[in-house]
Amino acid sequence: MKADVSLFENLLATTRILRGKSVKLGTLAGIATGGILASYELFLAAQTHDPIARLSHYESAGGIAVDGIVAAVPLYGTAAMLGWQLGLTFVVGVEALLGIMPNPLALKIVSSPGTTLVFLFEYVFTTDIPSDVAENALVSVLIFLVDMASLNNTMNPPSPTVVLVP
Repeated sequence: MKADVSLFENLLATTRILRGKSVKLGTLAGIATGGILASYELFLAAQTHDPIARLSHYESAGGIAVDGIVAAVPLYGTAAMLGWQLGLTFVVGVEALLGIMPNPLALKIVSSPGTTLVFLFEYVFTTDIPSDVAENALVSVLIFLVDMASLNNTMNPPSPTVVLVP
């Protein structure tokens, strides 16, 4: 395979500790891709003025970085990522067969090992509310306010109500 090409093999052979070790092209490409994607998320975070969107971009960058580190571990990282995705697909498929639709928020949180670890870290160690939870709460409150405004507008006599969304 093209990704199994060893890079820097002769360079690493001159050191006593790293003798017999090599860096594979596929591993290096995976790390570079993860770095580029995480950097792009950081760029998007710097461009937005919405605090929830900014936090979401930071969380995505962290998740991509963790996923890149996991995938870079030879053999085991690839197996872990593949096992995670197959397990998630299996669970969602079984729930769909049973007529249970999974919670979209929970599905987004556990979509990869990186997003799960970032969510758990943020939930346990920081004072911020994770962006997925904050966005879900904001949407729920806005739906509630729209329902209340509709109810007020349909009363007899109507109580004119307008909802201004940020």
